[in-house]
Amino acid sequence: MVIMGGSIGPEGAQMGNIPPKLFAEGNIFVDPLAAEIVFSAGMKPTLVPLNATSQAIIDMGFVKAFRSTTPLGRIAGEVLRMIAADSLGPGQPPYHAWDPLAAMYCVVPPVLNNIVPLRLTVVRTGDHAGETRIAAGEPNVLAAMGADGVAFRDHYLTAFEN
Repeated sequence: MVIMGGSIGPEGAQMGNIPPKLFAEGNIFVDPLAAEIVFSAGMKPTLVPLNATSQAIIDMGFVKAFRSTTPLGRIAGEVLRMIAADSLGPGQPPYHAWDPLAAMYCVVPPVLNNIVPLRLTVVRTGDHAGETRIAAGEPNVLAAMGADGVAFRDHYLTAFEN
């Protein structure tokens, strides 16, 4: 199982992407109880947190370099154009390849690196709801703390050619 979710940093660090306090990542924030259940189910999923996705960037150069005439490639190209129209431009933060990076890992494992076993818990209520925290005990996830952004870009740009 591969999950794009969470953010791993020192306790209290603003590592998330959910305003206003930036402690939680969106996928975990939406249902912290479900995340906690999955983490405690004994399957040790590979977690692709914001730590890794922040290293795989989609920018205008990425969008312009994407070329595909296959049916699926045309859909992927349209998604990239929507991202560009909504999220890329002057004054906007970098657009991270959240779900595409997690999906790419399923077929090209080297796009993720520094994968470490950790025990994570999820804060379920209060100002830190959805925050993933490192805890003591038996690891319950394999967390990718890094990504190879160049490998992601190269494989993504060629994945839709056939």
